[in-house]
This record gives sequence, C-alpha cells and structure tokens, in this order.
Amino acid sequence: TAILAGWILLGWKPGTGSLAALAPLGAISFGIYAVGFAIQFSILRSPFLPSGSAATYFLRVAILVVLTFGIAWILERKMQPAVRALFGKRPIRVAKNAS
Repeated sequence: TAILAGWILLGWKPGTGSLAALAPLGAISFGIYAVGFAIQFSILRSPFLPSGSAATYFLRVAILVVLTFGIAWILERKMQPAVRALFGKRPIRVAKNAS
C-alpha cells in the first residue's frame, strides 16, 4: 500500500535493480512454501535447541532460514529436474484400435 501510495501521490518510480536480485527466489518459491511450515514446527518443538533469550530466538530464526532455503533449493533445483526427467521421458502408449 505504501509503494502504491508513493507511486500515485508522489510520482515515485522505483527501480527494478533491487527487485531483480530477488528473481532467483521465484525458482524455489514453491519449495519454500512446501517445506517452510514443517521446518518451522520442527524447530519450535526441538528439545535440543536452547530457548528463552533473544540470542536463542535469533539462533532459531537463522536455523529456520538456512534450512528452509537450503532444502527448498535442493528440492526445486536438484530433485525436481531429475524426477521430471524420470517421468517425463516415457512415451505415451496409445492402444491400437482393431478396426
């Protein structure tokens, strides 16, 4: 809303340089969506991670970000092409009609 208001009211035209840097996230966005909550829940419930202070909160956030982006990248950029190649290369067999 703030960007839209600045654009309309003040004639502000943001550059695309900063947004272009975020373009690679689009390639793994579904992976982030698919694994983000599961990783967040597992970090929240983990008994071996310390908790109770601001430092441990930031530790958990750092672990969450690294694991989420790392696993999403592996799933989307490494495993998905392999699975797609495995299932996508098979020819579709059409039953021949006897007539």
